[in-house]
Order: sequence, then structure tokens, then C-alpha cells
Amino acid sequence: TVALTGLLIPAAAVAERFGRRQVFIAGLCLFTASSGACGVAMSLAGLGFSFSHLTTPVIVGWLADVYSIQVAFMVFGAIGLVWTAGLPLLHRRAHLHRA
Repeated sequence: TVALTGLLIPAAAVAERFGRRQVFIAGLCLFTASSGACGVAMSLAGLGFSFSHLTTPVIVGWLADVYSIQVAFMVFGAIGLVWTAGLPLLHRRAHLHRA
């Protein structure tokens, strides 16, 4: 990738200055820490997803109090449809902008 290619020469210069073994260990530690941070971020995303779905009965109950039970499930189903169809599109768009 472009990031690897762009950092290859500066990394070699740092390795020449401080020693290959030390730079290798520092890179390994950085990689491990960043991988762990990504794992924690995914865990937090899953936690947020689970908490959002725990509120489903509350939302449907509130909508049923305001409208009727049919309207409540229709609105909740429409919201779920938008999220189910829209999130992959947003996810793909975010990955396209990141690259």
C-alpha cells in the first residue's frame, strides 16, 4: 500500500540509526497495541449494538401508547429496514474515503 511504501525508507533510516532489533521490537509493540485498540473498539461497538437492541420493547411500547400497536410495529420495522439497508452503504462509503 501507499502507507507501507511511504514509510519504508524512513523506517530504514531509523533502523540504521537506532539498530534493527530495537526498531523491529518497537514496530512489533506498536502493531500489537494498535491491533488491541481495534479489538477494543469492535467490542465497544458490539456493546453499543446490544444496548440499543435492549431498548426495543421500550420503544415499541412507547409508540403503542402514542399511536396503536400496528403503527408502532410498522414504524419500528421501517426504522430497522433503514438501518439494515443503510449501514452497509455507510460502512462502504467510510472505507472508500479512508483508502
